[in-house]
Amino acid sequence: MDGELARVESEPADNGDGWYTVKGDFGVNVPSKYFFTVIASDSHGNRAEREYSPEVKEPPAPVEQTAPATAAVARQGNERDYVLNKNTHKFHYPSCGGANRIADHNRWGVHMTREQIASTGYSSCAHCNP
Repeated sequence: MDGELARVESEPADNGDGWYTVKGDFGVNVPSKYFFTVIASDSHGNRAEREYSPEVKEPPAPVEQTAPATAAVARQGNERDYVLNKNTHKFHYPSCGGANRIADHNRWGVHMTREQIASTGYSSCAHCNP
């Protein structure tokens, strides 16, 4: 009912309008397990807290291309270009509309097999289904 809550650095002394704050250490660019608490209060003094502990994982290492031997070429025949979203852990064909909407800091282009990407915990986009 209060609509969008304002983010505050620390809990205010009076309720006033609705607000929320985040306590703890968290980030998205450094692989680690993070622990933080979101505290919210509405204009009537109703209050809620919720703890979160997401894990940010290292993106998969790109596969380096070298001049492979003939037998290796047959094994690598299904490698192709994909775009990985480091935030959602989805992978896309470069031509997918979803890939075009990935923010630069979450976007990672790779040349790998579908199986190599899946083995790192990424799942395929439901739209382009690579």
